[in-house]
Amino acid sequence: MVRSLRPDFVNTYHHVVIRGVDGLPLFDTPEKRQKFLEIIRETRQSHDLKIYAFGFMDDHWHALVRRVGIEMSRFFQTVKARYTIWYNKRYGRTGTAYDGRYFSSIVEVDSYFQMVWHYVQNQGVKAGIYQTAVEDPGSTAGLYAGLSDEYDWIDWREALKIMNLPVEQSVCKLAEQMNKMESPEKLPVRCQRQQHFIASDQYVEKYMQIRKKKVRSGQREESPVSWSKLLQGVRQLYGYEVELVLKPTKKRKLVDVRAGLAYAARRYGHKSTTEISLKLGVSTATVSRMIRKTIEQLKKIRMEWDLWIQSGKS
Repeated sequence: MVRSLRPDFVNTYHHVVIRGVDGLPLFDTPEKRQKFLEIIRETRQSHDLKIYAFGFMDDHWHALVRRVGIEMSRFFQTVKARYTIWYNKRYGRTGTAYDGRYFSSIVEVDSYFQMVWHYVQNQGVKAGIYQTAVEDPGSTAGLYAGLSDEYDWIDWREALKIMNLPVEQSVCKLAEQMNKMESPEKLPVRCQRQQHFIASDQYVEKYMQIRKKKVRSGQREESPVSWSKLLQGVRQLYGYEVELVLKPTKKRKLVDVRAGLAYAARRYGHKSTTEISLKLGVSTATVSRMIRKTIEQLKKIRMEWDLWIQSGKS
């Protein structure tokens, strides 16, 4: 059965949860948490993702984030893969470390941003481990309270601005506010067409109406680009004929162009890795490497495709 696409649109806010398989204690020690966050920080250098707050429990991690550029799913796929390799090697195990894909819900900024911000930082309090969120070393609450700078790499200033809280607010006042944080036991999550939203019913209806209008008018930012349009892009951007690009080769320029096509097919065409591999005559593993190479090394080609799509020529 084909898995449904999760909502992953540019400049949307998300509540993200990564959970260990069968209660696996992925984050129950400082060493594990430090390694996971180290991978998060390194991955942010090549991906556009804002992180506003997070909280650890022994077997899962909550975070409030905003997608800026490339798909959020790619960010967390990279993080999860790297952490699995480290975890399995460190603890002598094999196989997956996670309970399926990460969970993601779109967050309405006006009404629910602060609620989710509270919720993700109150995991230790909700579990009865700590009296207040600021006591939890696995939470960003101490940073917001001015009692710790351990997580100063997150986008806390932007989060305060979103919630209309002054950045220059005194440490004592912020600490008092964080100590009084009350987070709901369960966030109101609604599923609309297999897409999860943390929002009011009115917001979901409004959001879906906007999406429908864009689809009907041909203005939908995320509508899939067909193979014919993608191959047209290859001709316009690089001047190569279709037959030449679709045929496996060792010529450096063509190899890079093919990698860019794989990236565009996945990113803008919503094509599966299997479909791309059949189209380009390579294995699915090679397709994954081609896409990763475009994202991490072929920034000029990636930018050319992004600009071509945004120009409306597709």
